[in-house]
Amino acid sequence: MANYRANDVIRLTRKAVGLSQEAVSEGICSVETFSRIERGKTKIKGDTYKKIMERLERNTDKFYAVCSGEDVDLLDDVAAIENAIAKFDYQLADSILGNVRENIGDTPENKQYVEGIKAIIDHGNGKISAETEKLYLEHALMLTVPDYKIFLHKSCAEVYPYTEHEIIILMNIAACNARTGNPEGEIQIYNMLLKCFQNGYISGEKCIQLKITILRNLAYALGRKEKYHAAIKMTECVKKLSLKYDYGYKLCIAINDMSWIYRNLYENELQEEYYNIGKQQYRQAYYLALARKDNILAEKLKNGYQRFYQSDIEIV
Repeated sequence: MANYRANDVIRLTRKAVGLSQEAVSEGICSVETFSRIERGKTKIKGDTYKKIMERLERNTDKFYAVCSGEDVDLLDDVAAIENAIAKFDYQLADSILGNVRENIGDTPENKQYVEGIKAIIDHGNGKISAETEKLYLEHALMLTVPDYKIFLHKSCAEVYPYTEHEIIILMNIAACNARTGNPEGEIQIYNMLLKCFQNGYISGEKCIQLKITILRNLAYALGRKEKYHAAIKMTECVKKLSLKYDYGYKLCIAINDMSWIYRNLYENELQEEYYNIGKQQYRQAYYLALARKDNILAEKLKNGYQRFYQSDIEIV
C-alpha cells in the first residue's frame, strides 16, 4: 500500500479543482491555519482533514484504502487477484473476484476497484475489446475523479493527486490507448503520472514499483514512435531506480530494453556503434540473470541473442 502526505494531497486537490484557500477553509479553520496545513507546518486533526476533503469532494480516508474496516479479510483475495493477473490467469482472477464482489463494501473506492479489475479481467478473457475495456475503466475512474479528462489535459505544473488504485486504472487506460492506435494518448497519461510522483504526495515501495513500470512503458511507447533517444533516457531512469532499490529482475529487464532500443536505432540510422551497444547491453542482461541464478530469464535471453545476432552468446 502506498503512503500519502495529507498536506500535499489537500494542496494539489485544491489547485486542481480551482478553489482558493479561503473557499476551502471557510467554516472549518482560519485561512492562516489552512495555509500552514498545506505547507506541512502544522499537524492536521482527523476531523479537520475529513471536513476539508468532503468540501473538495474527495476520499476522506487518510489511507485511501480500497478494503478497510470490516472488509479487511478481503485483502488476501485482492492480493490473489493481482497475482493471478500477473500470471495471465484471468479465469482464476475472475473466480476470486466473484467472492470479492459479494463481500466488499459499497464505497465509491470499492466500487471503483471492482469495476476496474472486472474490465481488465474481461479483456484478458477475450470477452470485451480494448475499446470497451477503456470505456469501463474510464467509468470506474470517474466514480472518484469525475473530472479526470480535464485534469489530463491541463498544461499547468500542478497535478491531481491520484491514489494508488486510480494510478493503476490510468496505466491500464494508457495500455488501451496503445492497443487501439492512440500512442499520443498513451504517452500523455504516462507523462502526467510521472508528474504526480514528482510532486511527492505519494511514496512507499508500491509507489516505486509503479513508477518503474510507468517509465518502462513510456520508454516502449517512445520507441514505437521512433523517439529512441527519449526512450534511452527513460530506460536509464529505470536502471537507476532498479539499482537503488535492489530490484535485480527489473534491472535485467531494463538492460534488455536498452538493447532493444539500440537495435532499433541501428536499423533506423545504420550506425555500427548502435549495433555494438545493443549487443553489449544484451550480454550484460544475460550475465546478470546468470549471476542472480534466474535460469528461466537467462535461457530466454540466450535464445533471443541467438535470434537477433545469429551467434551464441559468449560465456565469460
